[in-house]
Amino acid sequence: MKKIILILIIGTSLILAATFVLAEEEHDMTIHIEYWYFRSIEEISEMTSDIVQLEILDERAEWINIWEGREHPSERDLNDVYTIHRARVLNVFQGDLVVNDVIEIMQEGGSLDGTTLRNPSMVNFSYGDNVVLFLHNPVDFPFTIINPYQGAYHIGEDGSLSRYHDDSPGNLGLTWDILEQIQHENGIEATPTTVESNNIKKIGIIVTGTILATVLIILIMCRRNREKAKDKG
Repeated sequence: MKKIILILIIGTSLILAATFVLAEEEHDMTIHIEYWYFRSIEEISEMTSDIVQLEILDERAEWINIWEGREHPSERDLNDVYTIHRARVLNVFQGDLVVNDVIEIMQEGGSLDGTTLRNPSMVNFSYGDNVVLFLHNPVDFPFTIINPYQGAYHIGEDGSLSRYHDDSPGNLGLTWDILEQIQHENGIEATPTTVESNNIKKIGIIVTGTILATVLIILIMCRRNREKAKDKG
């Protein structure tokens, strides 16, 4: 009888221990962050340190304690999981960044060490995404998006701008013309936009194709002329 009781106690202890370990190792939480909504491009630009066109390079998850810089203390009571994307600057409309700078952008949320922190407002970038972002540059931390609903735009293959959270309210009607106007007002030298680059590529392809076709026609005509000359001879 004592053996049975001992087995039951040990078995119950193991179950409780396993449950405790799972509870400790697996956390799934959802957070909701409120953002200031802007009424115009002028408003969001005034609150933004940098407006840039970027290419997304990669991502990682990291524990960050916003109160203690990027330290990694043993106690994570004040730490949260952040997703950090590296991105290369393609064009600058506002701020002190320059083309080809590589920067980091952090967003609260992600999965790390058995913890999943869900953030509905988080912008889910993919490798190679071409984007326009309105950024804030906090001291000692990566850049943050000033408002992911109004300040994060995906650039389509045709150069079109669309918000990542396109189903949310607060569309400011951002266009390339507005971005170029901001760039001009900030005295920043213009670099070719995606639309212009695509147009240049298309023109280059058309010109190259035309030259190759012309050369081919000339070669065919020369061959025919040589054949005619042989027949006459």
